[in-house]
Amino acid sequence: MATPAAVLVGVVNAVGGEVLREVLMRQEPTILQPGIPSALAALAGCLLFLALVAWLGLDGGSAGVVAVAAVFLIRAVALRYGLRTHPARGFRG
Repeated sequence: MATPAAVLVGVVNAVGGEVLREVLMRQEPTILQPGIPSALAALAGCLLFLALVAWLGLDGGSAGVVAVAAVFLIRAVALRYGLRTHPARGFRG
């Protein structure tokens, strides 16, 4: 699979899983609201995974563990320091 396609599939799966969980719990999907940058964290994790596999030659399991830890760290730092996304210009949030 080409690198851009792999990144797209990874981010869509991460975001889609989060949206599905929230819809099943009858909550408004947080991806549609300003808040923790979960989609950006997923993108960073996908890019890190691909870089570790393609450039450093790590096996998929090890690269996956590192990528998951990086996404967790990004989200934890965002929570700790109050890093939030903002609504797009022209929309009320």
